[in-house]
Amino acid sequence: IAQAAAGKNCRQSKVAGVCGDKILDGAERVLMATDWPSITYVAAEALLVVDLLDRCQDPLLAAEAELADNVTNSRLRELKAGRSTARHALRLFGIEPVPILPTSGGAPAWPRGFCGSLSHSHRHIAVLLAHSSRYESVGIDIEDGRPLGAATSTTVVTACELQAIDRAGWTVPGSTAEGIAFSAKDAVIKSQYPMTLDASLDFL
Repeated sequence: IAQAAAGKNCRQSKVAGVCGDKILDGAERVLMATDWPSITYVAAEALLVVDLLDRCQDPLLAAEAELADNVTNSRLRELKAGRSTARHALRLFGIEPVPILPTSGGAPAWPRGFCGSLSHSHRHIAVLLAHSSRYESVGIDIEDGRPLGAATSTTVVTACELQAIDRAGWTVPGSTAEGIAFSAKDAVIKSQYPMTLDASLDFL
């Protein structure tokens, strides 16, 4: 679990990342980018970039123009942030900007030699990128502390899982055990899909 600060006096988010069978641990090796609050967490042949959604609004590339068709301003903001941050992550690996188009399943199609995942909250954008020679797939999700609601919680997490999260001390002010469980499971679901093409996997 890596925590990304939103900036002075701003709410914080939690980022859950999965690289194959390894949780990307931001405490291992941390590179603070010069243009804070952008943060890059570095692991073996993988990196996680976290930034503020509104800072990452580069225009879509021409090949991505259709992504903006018939979408709301809010969704366009998310699309721009995801592609902007993904291209920043690729540049850190020495890859020039390329269009990032969706696969038939809706997930981003990454350049050859890489696998990746992206997620956003209403404040943050996160991109997890890795060499596919080391990781077959990765998954990322952001937990920003907003309550899931009782009805949703029952379809996401069990009582035993909530107890395990509490015992592990993973909750911090502004987060909930339910939200952390949802975020971690969503990262796993994203990670398994490119390998299995199984969209039926649920949270329980």
